[in-house]
Amino acid sequence: MKNEVRSHHVIENKGSRFGTNPRTNPKKPRTKPNSALRKVDGEDWPLSYKDVAPYYDIVEEYVGITGILEGVYELPDGKFRPPMGLTCAETLLRNRAKAKLGRTVTLGRSANITKSIHGRAPCHYCGPYERGCVTHSYFNSAFTTVADALATGKCTLVSNAMAYKFQQSRDVKNLFVMDGAGFTSTACQNPTLNIMALCVRSCDYLLGEMKRGNI
Repeated sequence: MKNEVRSHHVIENKGSRFGTNPRTNPKKPRTKPNSALRKVDGEDWPLSYKDVAPYYDIVEEYVGITGILEGVYELPDGKFRPPMGLTCAETLLRNRAKAKLGRTVTLGRSANITKSIHGRAPCHYCGPYERGCVTHSYFNSAFTTVADALATGKCTLVSNAMAYKFQQSRDVKNLFVMDGAGFTSTACQNPTLNIMALCVRSCDYLLGEMKRGNI
């Protein structure tokens, strides 16, 4: 059986909030349920921060995360690129907060490089990076992960096609289609297994929406 990875779209937000990419609080995965790492059947999530830390390293080195090493337990340090630096006012705030309150004020860990990596130029601080980054300094899958995947010769990009989330009907919220209708216009490996996996994921989402009273 061949391994298969399916992406729902080409260009995406990095799954980060406001462009920042902090590591998970080491206490969260096992003790605090949340949307990403919730308790399963009343049991703590089986993965700890120590288990996923090596994968943070891989992603941060590939993506290019800028940040300051702070040694704060609740905000773990990572494999950072050189930080962008603080303004005079920010530096004053940082120093005063540490001296008066014992608090750490730091830069957001951002996927915006300050030194060239993987053919991507360093940021020149133009401002509106959310409109598109011509120097590829700000991480985006279209010119990083997707481009690298296509370069291997083992990836096929199907454009002008999209599967809606969880096989859900756009017009009827409680209608989910559990077959191959959500596939793109071309067939792929192991269609039966894909249909089964999509069905499981859709059912899990449907049950969650029912418990929340949304359906």
